[in-house]
Amino acid sequence: MAQEVVSHSRDHRAEETRDAIVTAARKLFATKGYADTSIRDLVQAAGVTRGALYHHFKDKEALFARVFEFVARETLGITLAAAAHGDNLWDRIRDGREAWLKSCTRPEVYRIMLIDGRSVLSAERRREILGSIGSLESNLIKASIEALMDSGDVPRVVPVEPVATLLTGAFDAAALMIAEADDKEKVRREVGDTLTMLLEALRDYATNLGQ
Repeated sequence: MAQEVVSHSRDHRAEETRDAIVTAARKLFATKGYADTSIRDLVQAAGVTRGALYHHFKDKEALFARVFEFVARETLGITLAAAAHGDNLWDRIRDGREAWLKSCTRPEVYRIMLIDGRSVLSAERRREILGSIGSLESNLIKASIEALMDSGDVPRVVPVEPVATLLTGAFDAAALMIAEADDKEKVRREVGDTLTMLLEALRDYATNLGQ
């Protein structure tokens, strides 16, 4: 029993140390960026030793990947929560889209996920992380299109895969425009309106084909 208590206490301390490192890294990566954040910065901000950091993460990139995953998971939760309460599927898609675009104005999202994420992590690694938490935009968009078809709002006359792929590209481009803009709120509103037009055009086109 005593050994189990000691083991539990050790595991708890290890978890606290890991959480402290990730929390400090998230703040530093969001404000200073990956390249300008040193290991020394990280250990000082987390209040841990260099050895403790390397015990939990083999290098700075591995730590960044964990932070990337954490931010992506949080952003997915925000997006899905926003999309859960609309009166109909179109409203839920719109609300989820707006929540995602609004998230892109936050430094920890646009700096970590959209800017540094693309330069630090390979495309394969990003897909692996995002796929593991179910947040690949193409999967969410594909599921939304299929739900619209199941509800009868969009006739089953449009090919789901090409539409989902093209819309994913549009969402990615919109997010990058926000990330790189000086006036992020202004660009968010503009790209939000543009995505609304694209979705409405899809709905009208599919409806006309189905008649």
